[in-house]
Amino acid sequence: MASNMGLCSVCSNLELDFTPSPRADAPPKCPNTYWKGKQVHLLTYELPRVDALIQSANRSCESCQFFYNLLEAHGIKSRDLKQRLYLEKLPWHPLAWTIASDLHPAIKNVSGLKSYFKHRWFRGGKALIDTVADPVESSEWLEDDRKRATSLSGQLLELEVCIEPEAYIESAGHRTLDPTRICATRTPKDPASKATFDIAHLWLNRCLSTHTCSQLEASPLPKRVIHVPTNLDEPLRLACPELGTTGQYIALSHCWGGSIATRLLESTLESFQTEISFDYLPRNFRDAVTVTRALGISYLWIDALCIIQDSRDDWFEQAPLMGSTYHNAILTISALTSNSSNEGFLHPRRLCSPALGKDMNRYLRSKPTDLSADMRTGILNTRGWCAQERLMSPRILYFASEQIHWECSAARYSEGMPDCLIDGGQITGMTKNLVQKVLEVHQAPLPPYERLAAWSFCVLEYAGRKLTYDSDKLPAIAALASELNMNGELGTYCAGLWSSNIFVSLAWNRIQPAKHDEHEEKRPQLVRSATYRAPSWSWAAYDGLIKISSDLHEQAKDEQDLALWKTWEQRFAPRLVNAEMKLKDESQPYMEILPGSHLLVDAWYREIIVRGAGAVELKNGKEGERFESPSFSPTIASDWHKDFSQVKDKVYICVPLNIQIRRSRRWSDILIRMLVLESDSDNKVKWRRIGVYLYADDIELSGMCSVGWQKAELKLV
Repeated sequence: MASNMGLCSVCSNLELDFTPSPRADAPPKCPNTYWKGKQVHLLTYELPRVDALIQSANRSCESCQFFYNLLEAHGIKSRDLKQRLYLEKLPWHPLAWTIASDLHPAIKNVSGLKSYFKHRWFRGGKALIDTVADPVESSEWLEDDRKRATSLSGQLLELEVCIEPEAYIESAGHRTLDPTRICATRTPKDPASKATFDIAHLWLNRCLSTHTCSQLEASPLPKRVIHVPTNLDEPLRLACPELGTTGQYIALSHCWGGSIATRLLESTLESFQTEISFDYLPRNFRDAVTVTRALGISYLWIDALCIIQDSRDDWFEQAPLMGSTYHNAILTISALTSNSSNEGFLHPRRLCSPALGKDMNRYLRSKPTDLSADMRTGILNTRGWCAQERLMSPRILYFASEQIHWECSAARYSEGMPDCLIDGGQITGMTKNLVQKVLEVHQAPLPPYERLAAWSFCVLEYAGRKLTYDSDKLPAIAALASELNMNGELGTYCAGLWSSNIFVSLAWNRIQPAKHDEHEEKRPQLVRSATYRAPSWSWAAYDGLIKISSDLHEQAKDEQDLALWKTWEQRFAPRLVNAEMKLKDESQPYMEILPGSHLLVDAWYREIIVRGAGAVELKNGKEGERFESPSFSPTIASDWHKDFSQVKDKVYICVPLNIQIRRSRRWSDILIRMLVLESDSDNKVKWRRIGVYLYADDIELSGMCSVGWQKAELKLV
């Protein structure tokens, strides 16, 4: 039994074993709210005032330090220092507690709550509350309260009761159906503790033995790996295994965050094979070595130490292989919240209490975030190379600020709830599963439309991320592109698009950041790159969030739709004549490209006038021609109010690309997507993309057929 030494008198009297008796007549939507006048007992403890809490924490009360850390994490203000705090048992869950202040409505307006709480306060650390609750009224009040909660004086800081990780490990992670069983585990203060690594071991062994996630016991080793000896007296060294050598290794996914002092150079290649000084490594690398050694794996791959950083030849050789490097790793370590290589990711946790309760075997912790929430706030979720690394890794161990997370194709876990499946984060499970299916050699190849769909989701996730080097836009996703087109069925790779569905994917469009995106201010609105990376018609030429379509052919489900598609193809469908990509390295079709790359298309077009705020009209329109309800979306957001009609020496045309047949019970129409281009020169030989034009026509394409179209071969640059 743990001792309660180091706790103040209030914290030493906290009793966390209290569990309300279950009821058979509880309403389904509110399983632990007490029902229609039935009396139950809940616990409430009066904690020290905020300023007294700080003083108690400074006098070495570990529990008060925990409560203060929690308040600080939620933005404590100077005006809050005189508030009293209360630790309350929540009625809707047998293991949930909350911290409320004396300005919180549940306490300030006790007499005004007709049937929520009837409080009887006791000082000296203990208080018992008689509670009579109407679950409907109380749940409505709580929901309203949560919506208006914006500061310490108006929010519920929810906590959970948890147990030692060893108790979870001993049960082998199997959860019972008992709702009062504590299945939440304490996250140790030290993320490098044996308890944390035991959980990581459990997840890894479970995946290797029961999941279908790339179960190879040994994979081909990369050209260079770091040998991590189990004996601490032996030095780290760079190993250069012979081609075809197999083994198990771990890969590190991290944010460079600036220059790295210790890295592999041509001048250090020989000395690194003898010894790599652990003490001179950036902290991220030292932490990765610690995790690798704790998991019993002999080799570690880190880009800065395994690719010669001042050799362009080695870079061009290794960069296209990075996808397979992460895919063949038995595990990828993700330094999720580390902003630079020197920051490290094995920092002490702050939001879990010391041992509390009668038997000193219960803990309080802040209600833990899941992987989705930590991904939204993690710096790695903004970095370009890390998107490919996450998608191609079969198993990832994430190190967040307060816990570790696990992700594989079959399951996602968090350290605080290690046997409960959780959300998979911003990249959807479907996307990762599609990519992993493509990479599994023992599975039948996926049809092209599924691989195109996977590519569309990958680009959606990747395009808005940041890169240290602007020229890495295509290289940072090259390995993924290569794997998706391993049998060549997607056609020629056209700077991030595929020739097999070029007239669908050319209609990509910019999108706004999601409201819940924590990094919205860090993600640029779509802007053109200052340096050449791709032609104007490719999303790779821009920085910002974009959405790319995959395929629309499956829409033709009946004879009527097939007839419409046939009419479209005969009258308006464009044809790809040639796709010429000028490669920086002819042996690397998925890497960087040079100016002069272009598409040559045989297409119908019509000259138009592009005005501000999305207005488009036909140039020199004749009687009978009609474009109703047009919608122009410029590629760059700042062009929305630009009046292109005032630009001299430019000609603007729209080129029909594809159609989408839309049907409902009351109406049917056809949405035509067109590319809006401007002439690049006076002779109208080259054309640049400026946006996408959407036109809704009737099911007979009457509007399209009324327009006087011209046909020509257009060179898109």
